[in-house]
Amino acid sequence: TGRYTVEISKIEETTSSKKGTPMLKVQFKIVDGEHKGRILFDQLVLQKNAYWKIKTLLKAAKSPLAETGCEKEQEIINDLTGRKLSVYVETAYNEEFDKTQSRCSNYAEVETASTTTKSAPKKTPFE
Repeated sequence: TGRYTVEISKIEETTSSKKGTPMLKVQFKIVDGEHKGRILFDQLVLQKNAYWKIKTLLKAAKSPLAETGCEKEQEIINDLTGRKLSVYVETAYNEEFDKTQSRCSNYAEVETASTTTKSAPKKTPFE
């Protein structure tokens, strides 16, 4: 569990195994920290009621498609591949597979150095 800075390394069109619903399978590569190099996956269902998740991903990756809108899978794939963002991961028990699994729970923009680094300490009158 936690928040990880990732790069979208691969996106492929696929269908769900149970209902044949079209979806995008997204592969993320963690780019820093102790888990650098590890791979995360998420699946984005391509149905109207699930486009909010795709829009969240587009915004987090700072894609212009987040504002202009797009429902063309290939355009989304081409635009997102190689972009960086933060992914929140949590673990949950999966009854179907009888085990605990990690899943991507949310996306956010990568924190910039200016928002994460501490400012230099102010000098005291004695320095």
